Amino acid sequence: MKTRSLSVQISAGVVLALLSFGISNGHAASATSLQNSGNQFAQSSPFQNVSWEEAKLEKLRHAYHLLEHADGDYGGHREAAMKSIKKAAEILGADLKGHEHAEESRWKSDRRLREARNLLADLVIEAGGKEQPHVHRAIKELDKALAVK
Repeated sequence: MKTRSLSVQISAGVVLALLSFGISNGHAASATSLQNSGNQFAQSSPFQNVSWEEAKLEKLRHAYHLLEHADGDYGGHREAAMKSIKKAAEILGADLKGHEHAEESRWKSDRRLREARNLLADLVIEAGGKEQPHVHRAIKELDKALAVK
């Protein structure tokens, strides 16, 4: 009985040692292959580089989508904000397209407008650019839209 228990413990220790050696060896091999690769990139990165312009465009697309699917006129301010967002996106080289949407309750639409405004406010805080006047105009229109009751 003691012999079996001892052999199980030794086996577990050997397996653990081999695993830790294999893991640390795998990291060493990765580093070596990168060092030996010269100017070529030997392994693909798990992260994808995204340009700053693409990050701004993604926020503009999301804000536009939120406003597009909100229901209600909001005194014309929702549509005016969408036009400003579309102009900002055009400056960055993207064309935002409109889609049909179903009706929803006012509180859900208000929530969409607030979320879109927050996305646009992030763009103002993060960086400037030629699109900024349109982003500022969209924020002002959303503020006016949310004030409409």
